[in-house]
Amino acid sequence: MRIFTTGAKKVLTFTLVMLILFTQVGYGFNYTREELEAKIDKIASERGVPSVFVKAIAQIESGFEHFNSNGAPKISSGGHIGLMQVGNSYNNFSTEKLKYDVDYNINAGIDVLLAKWNASVQNSSISSVGNMDPNVLENWYFALWAYNGWIGRNNPNASSKAYQDKVYKVCESYFDQSINKIDTTRLPASGRPSRGLNIATPVNKNYANIIQYNKNDLVLINSIVNTRYLYDAPSGNATSSINSGQMAQIIDGPTLKDGYYWYKVQVNDKVSGWIERNWIKKIGDTKYGIYPFEDILYHWSASSVMNLYNLKLISGKTSTEFCPDDSMSIEEFSALFSKVFNITSESEEELRFADKDEISPWAVDYIRALDEAQLLGLYGENINASANISRGEITYIIAKQLIKLEQEKFDAESKSLGVERTFD
Repeated sequence: MRIFTTGAKKVLTFTLVMLILFTQVGYGFNYTREELEAKIDKIASERGVPSVFVKAIAQIESGFEHFNSNGAPKISSGGHIGLMQVGNSYNNFSTEKLKYDVDYNINAGIDVLLAKWNASVQNSSISSVGNMDPNVLENWYFALWAYNGWIGRNNPNASSKAYQDKVYKVCESYFDQSINKIDTTRLPASGRPSRGLNIATPVNKNYANIIQYNKNDLVLINSIVNTRYLYDAPSGNATSSINSGQMAQIIDGPTLKDGYYWYKVQVNDKVSGWIERNWIKKIGDTKYGIYPFEDILYHWSASSVMNLYNLKLISGKTSTEFCPDDSMSIEEFSALFSKVFNITSESEEELRFADKDEISPWAVDYIRALDEAQLLGLYGENINASANISRGEITYIIAKQLIKLEQEKFDAESKSLGVERTFD
């Protein structure tokens, strides 16, 4: 059977050649804003930093665009690159990846922000706020200042356009996140604050809701800079190096100390130590193993999903996504419910529904089984199987099944007694 005509082959070949050429010369096309926000939310969650700040920086620095309209990477006159406008004068990163890999650019921007955070934690060259708990948004004030440069023009007492104030405004106007300002009367009238300055965290504070891990979670060392270090205690002395991509098990933590949440991880029988939350990302746990779906890693339903997945009762929408917040169709629910309660049908009769031809072939047997079990009585002439199922419909079907199971149990226990019982 011929799949492509000669003309179609030529078009396909031309398309492939153009894709290869455009990839080689480094052209790209922007993700939508929604896609970029989702990327930042995911990466920031993995990195343990407030995603609202990363999104605000992307808005200010590049207007949420990684590429120009001609497909070339967005590069400023000062050489700052891409979505997060990351500079690379010290060759800390791969310039090519900064240009053409959006995820890498986001991670690099977070690395820059964390470097400024670390300087603020050390409180030697950059001022600090309160106890520097990274989960408190107000504590990031000076790190945000320094992202744009630890320079006098970002002093709000001397300029109405201080960078960190811009970040706060974007957080509120674009992402509905208000942040309280520190006591700026402690700052000089102009220029940079003096070394060692610590300003109290505002009484009213807002939280980043940084996701924390649990004992027995499985994690990967997560860094675009290959080598990280393990320490003998939270904020202690380095004892060994560890490469990005290595897997470890959390055995203790989190412990907040010196501006970081620390976890003790076991890499193997001989190597263990403490590492900052920012350099590890969860991939599963010791009970269920490595999760196949990335989008349940930080979701409240993870244990339930993995339990049913390991029993082979459910599968993902794709090979890597479960989509736990998506709605479920009547077809999908019928399949799940049939598998969980082992409800099957040997019948080959046509379904009673007038719209039976619109039911997906894979779902027909499941719907037939539930209908034969008298669980789909709420559906009349049409079932509209591809439509989303409501909470009320789910409750009705579950209630009918529980009554059925109760009746079967009662019948089994009282058969010899000749007792009859009515179930409604």
